[in-house]
Amino acid sequence: MKGFWQWFATLVLALIVIIGANSVPALKRIDAITDQHRRPLVAITLSITIVGWLIFMGSLIYYSVKGGRALSTEEVEETARQAKYRNAPFSVYRFRGKTWGKGFDDSFSFAEAKRAGKGWWKDPRWRRNLVVGGGALIMGFGLFGLLGVLGPVGTKVLLGAAMLYAAVRLTRAFMRA
Repeated sequence: MKGFWQWFATLVLALIVIIGANSVPALKRIDAITDQHRRPLVAITLSITIVGWLIFMGSLIYYSVKGGRALSTEEVEETARQAKYRNAPFSVYRFRGKTWGKGFDDSFSFAEAKRAGKGWWKDPRWRRNLVVGGGALIMGFGLFGLLGVLGPVGTKVLLGAAMLYAAVRLTRAFMRA
């Protein structure tokens, strides 16, 4: 029950911010400026999102094909079973014939990533991890920026606060590691 009340309080706070942001003159001016320059801002943030997505997905595909391990038929079927297609027919989950798949996995702590920060370019494992992670960060910031440009002033405030919160938490985690 505590989780529900926490979720409810967060939702109410978000609604208050969205509704109340329209009454702050400085935020209205920022919204007017972004509306005035919407076209170039959308082009910039969309480009950043696309570049981040290309780096992220391109590196995932590249490293899966180049250095990944072959997946067994059971692993391919399990991966397909985990994907939930709401309106798909039941036959989508059945495979006939030969299956093929490749993949890679890795896990590490912030402390390990921090130690690898100096010589990451020389080590293939850390080069892969930091390129994939960097692409994901670029894509995330671009997407949040795009939603901030297109959204109303309250959404801009919430997305800006979320981006600031994420940046502070990541920085703090790396400093403590």
